[in-house]
Amino acid sequence: MEEKTRKILHAPFPKEVVQDPPKGKFGKFVNHAVYVERLRDAKVDYSWEFEPVIIDNKVIGAIGKLTIEGNVYQGAGDVEGPALARATLGECLKLAESDAFKRASMRAAIGVELWSGTDDYYDDSLNKDTKPKITKDKAETSALEKAKKDFAKDVEEQPNNAQQLNTFMTATISNEVTRAASKRDVYADVVSKGFPEEVEDWDDKQIEIFKDLVFETYNNTNKTSEVEMVEEIFGEVKDLTQNCPECGKSEYIEDNRQKKNDEPDKYGKIPSWSCSNYKDNDGCGWTGWGDTDCPTEWL
Repeated sequence: MEEKTRKILHAPFPKEVVQDPPKGKFGKFVNHAVYVERLRDAKVDYSWEFEPVIIDNKVIGAIGKLTIEGNVYQGAGDVEGPALARATLGECLKLAESDAFKRASMRAAIGVELWSGTDDYYDDSLNKDTKPKITKDKAETSALEKAKKDFAKDVEEQPNNAQQLNTFMTATISNEVTRAASKRDVYADVVSKGFPEEVEDWDDKQIEIFKDLVFETYNNTNKTSEVEMVEEIFGEVKDLTQNCPECGKSEYIEDNRQKKNDEPDKYGKIPSWSCSNYKDNDGCGWTGWGDTDCPTEWL
């Protein structure tokens, strides 16, 4: 590789493309695309291959191989816990590949300054007998653990949209399979009606609509399942509510058949059914005198 090309590849990234880590995370970073631009600008012959690492049907990481001018550099990428909890398989795959690509690039000394960090950990003042020696690995581990705790606290206090919805759905639907199906179906429905595809772009009103639809869909599914279970044991379930053939109301239907049968002298001349309250007369006045005058399901 020519020295000129090597200098282009290995030059530190400009400050304007270096980003601070999100709150709760550790280490400055550069977007995946900037690494690709660096390879492009150096005009080198390169190729990229990677294999996802899948456990329990979740993409937890990736192993990548970056080949530059015949030299091979490998890198392993992972998917952080919060992303595993909220992201789709496809999103986790992209995160894992991106991380593996950056780490392989670091092996080729591209952007290595982002990984080397600071030399503060090697301060000679810490090497005195009166103070414990702090190694870089221990310091990074401590900082990472603190970052993880800070991130967890932030999530608890200010959850993003996906975390809110996952918490809601877990509390609403205990069965994991049912929960996943409901989430998939309702998401597809709201997106088809104009919601943004990215959940993080939803506003508060859209979040509440999604929750309402999940709750409604789950309840309807449960009701259907209960009816099917009863029908399987006892046969077809019929609605025996007596709705008036005239006004459609059920609260004023009077079934007089029993008292007509028990006391024919007193009640023999009243209709078998009537749509009215005996004293207040709030019904529409419909009457049925025999079996042919009423809906067959009443018999």
